[in-house]
Amino acid sequence: MGFVDMSSIGVSIAYFYTCYTSFYLFKWSQDKITNPTIQVVSPFKKSISLLGAICSTIFILLLLIPASPAFLGIESRIALLVWIILGILFYLYKRKKYKDIPESELSYLILGKDHT
Repeated sequence: MGFVDMSSIGVSIAYFYTCYTSFYLFKWSQDKITNPTIQVVSPFKKSISLLGAICSTIFILLLLIPASPAFLGIESRIALLVWIILGILFYLYKRKKYKDIPESELSYLILGKDHT
């Protein structure tokens, strides 16, 4: 059950990040655009992104607040802590290597196309 709980929190964090990014990229009006190459005016999509970020925050809180019925069990919290520590260690070990990759190559590796 611990892996399911950890997956739930991982998916909730990923969903929050996606919604937050969408919320940042969608703008309420044309005068709010600072970078027209990536930002788009779409109040409806910005509203949906905000709703998604709020919902994912609620899901995360349900898993992390002790009084919640969905609170993670001790095994899941230990596994989550180990997962976080391993992620931090991996990041610290690899950050220099990834920072040295040119932006065009990184864009190709992530998006499958050249950034021009």
